[in-house]
Amino acid sequence: MLVVSAFFIGRDGIRAGWRIAIFLLIAFFEAALLFGVISVAGGVFPAFRAFLRGGALFTPEKTIFGESMFIAIALAAAWVMSRIEHRPMGAYGLPAHGAFGGRFWEGSAWGFLAIAAVMGAIAASGDLQIGLAATGTTAVAGLLLWALAFIGVGLAEEFVFRGYLLFTLARGIRFWPAAAILGVIFVLEHAFNPGETPVGLVGIVFSALMFSFALWRTGSLWFGVGFHFAWDWGQTAFFGTPDSGMRASDNLFASSFHGAVLTSGGTVGPEGSIYTPIALLVVAGRIPPVVVEHQQVRACSTSCRARSSWAGVRASTTVPASIKSMPTRTTV
Repeated sequence: MLVVSAFFIGRDGIRAGWRIAIFLLIAFFEAALLFGVISVAGGVFPAFRAFLRGGALFTPEKTIFGESMFIAIALAAAWVMSRIEHRPMGAYGLPAHGAFGGRFWEGSAWGFLAIAAVMGAIAASGDLQIGLAATGTTAVAGLLLWALAFIGVGLAEEFVFRGYLLFTLARGIRFWPAAAILGVIFVLEHAFNPGETPVGLVGIVFSALMFSFALWRTGSLWFGVGFHFAWDWGQTAFFGTPDSGMRASDNLFASSFHGAVLTSGGTVGPEGSIYTPIALLVVAGRIPPVVVEHQQVRACSTSCRARSSWAGVRASTTVPASIKSMPTRTTV
């Protein structure tokens, strides 16, 4: 009996591996239930069925719908786990006190500046043609709808790949090994996008590393959510480029690329350009850490710093505020 108990229970309760398994089972159950409801609704309401099946796939309306389901499933499963683990939801990377606050807008500014710099570099290489695609209320409506859609994308992808799963896996195998595993899954998820190329996937690798570094550096996902939102919004809604090989509708400008694929990105868009990893490295170097009082750092022993790898606690004066919620290390 003790052997069985030790297999499931560690020094800090249920072992990290089993917590992830429970989280995934809850999420799969929620997804099956939700898709069942959607299927029934599609049969009852012809207009809803036409919305799901008709027209282009990459539109702001369909993106809002899809990402809303995605984030709802992930947040609901994480909420159940927070009850089981007796933790606040904010411990998993999206603290309510930081919601759409300074870190989010800081990330948003860097996201738009980064995609604008990449587009400028492509234009300077002579590989870009750009023209106005929409004006007036049509342009404004498109920009606003895509903003809402990509806030959903930022929340969904950051929380799914770097929220509860990373928090829990890092407790078993440390932060960076956990980030690497989930980063590989993040890259594979994008690998099946239409038009994706190996060079484009290199850019996705760099983005996964940059988003993980932002979490490690700041202690929350809000910078990454803001950057993810503004980068995608900039390339899709503003500049009208392919996003991981996918063309969208309702964009302000329309961009096309020619010349060397290595610099232009080709069918992938700017994410397939060699300039994208460079821009992401520059942004990573500019992410400021969370700063706390010196006495808090001195009070954190070596063992405390070791088990707080999520937040990147170091022997310096920079330590994320989430240190107080970091539990002792468990094994998977």
